Amino acid sequence: MLAKAVELNEQTKIWDYVRVIPAYVWWSVGLIGVDLEKSVSKVLRALEYSEKTDSRLYTGAIYGVLIMAHALAEDQVNVDKYFAKLTSLPKNIFSNGPTQVYLGPAMGAYYATKKEFEKSNQYFFQSLTVAKSFFPNPFFEASTRQLFAWALGKQGRVEEAKHQIETAKKIIETTRKEFSRVNIQSSLTTLAKPEVNQTFPIRLDFVNVSTNEGSIVKVENFLFPGLRIIDISQNCTIEDDHIEFKDKKIEAFKVKTMKMTVQATKPGEFRLTPTFIYIDQLGETKRGRILKIVPKLIFENNSKTVMSNTLEPVKIVVQPSSLPEPQIEKTEVAKLKFEFEAKSAKEAFDFLLSSFVQDYMNRRLPLELSGWRTLMNIVKNARISKRAVYGANGLNGRAISELERRGIVEIRVFPGERGRGGLIKKARVSYEKETIARLVDERVMKPGKKH
Repeated sequence: MLAKAVELNEQTKIWDYVRVIPAYVWWSVGLIGVDLEKSVSKVLRALEYSEKTDSRLYTGAIYGVLIMAHALAEDQVNVDKYFAKLTSLPKNIFSNGPTQVYLGPAMGAYYATKKEFEKSNQYFFQSLTVAKSFFPNPFFEASTRQLFAWALGKQGRVEEAKHQIETAKKIIETTRKEFSRVNIQSSLTTLAKPEVNQTFPIRLDFVNVSTNEGSIVKVENFLFPGLRIIDISQNCTIEDDHIEFKDKKIEAFKVKTMKMTVQATKPGEFRLTPTFIYIDQLGETKRGRILKIVPKLIFENNSKTVMSNTLEPVKIVVQPSSLPEPQIEKTEVAKLKFEFEAKSAKEAFDFLLSSFVQDYMNRRLPLELSGWRTLMNIVKNARISKRAVYGANGLNGRAISELERRGIVEIRVFPGERGRGGLIKKARVSYEKETIARLVDERVMKPGKKH
């Protein structure tokens, strides 16, 4: 998965260094006991990216991993080099979370190379205490114990080293067993404070955090008055009292997403507590609830702050409309009852609809390439103001916002074309929706129109 994260960054040219750096760091840690040369190459790539940014968040962690890797490789010159860099970091970097996580094992490895075994063992014991009490991460604990075994081996303490190796193996095996049983986790994303009659998206993500395939049977307790479902993603169907995926299978470590466009029909507070039913690899039926995690402060004093997480329903508070009664503009396909709040939205939509027909039906372009137009192209050809398309502060203008909010137009970012660098934002009608497809068909089949 770490390799995939790096690959996605390279393929899509995201260049989000701050998120790629930890992927390289954790990848390197995983390789330390397998391939030292490859481990060093990965963490050096993290260092290279770190130096390209003004963020030094992971610099201490990088130096820590380099100390551990070079200690195992018996490369004392580089151990000393990176130890000097680590200990000379500014206080705010040296004391941050990523540095502190790897500080104990790195210091333990450093002092083991110096044959200062008492200090080395002390750092390893402290790290394992942290791993059990404050940072209960099986990956971190297992890798720390494996490194401790190496340091104990240098002291001739063979039986103690074996004990650390066996304990690390048990941790890994226990973790594997935990991930063997199908376990579906869920997440709900939506607008917290919509207005009456506003359409807005709701997104449900289901993640199978296990090594086996399962099935999502249905999602219940999601259909109720006050929030009317306008549209739902093509991979789903609405039944009498629940929603189903057409393809119920969910593979190991995969995500299934359900997207809806809903409309708030009256003001009030809605508490969403949907449940989902799934089947694990043994054929047993399980039930999960879709709730949000809310951190709660238990107590705080001068020396300690204690937080706890609670699970609460997802709350949507529908506000009275703040907009004046809109002047409704109807499109020429009146029988589909397509209405717009802003005239500029209608003009932009009509242009994008015609563009799709021109590309797909007349120019015979593939479906996935048809209809895409730049925002400036929309301004010029739909003859609407730039403000209606671009808006302010990097946001979309009123026309584009309305079309995207209603789910009838999609927006994507494309890489710069020949002779033009950077990224280009383009829009097109959402042809995958049945209503849009019908509009395209009617536009194509108009009497006297050539196809």
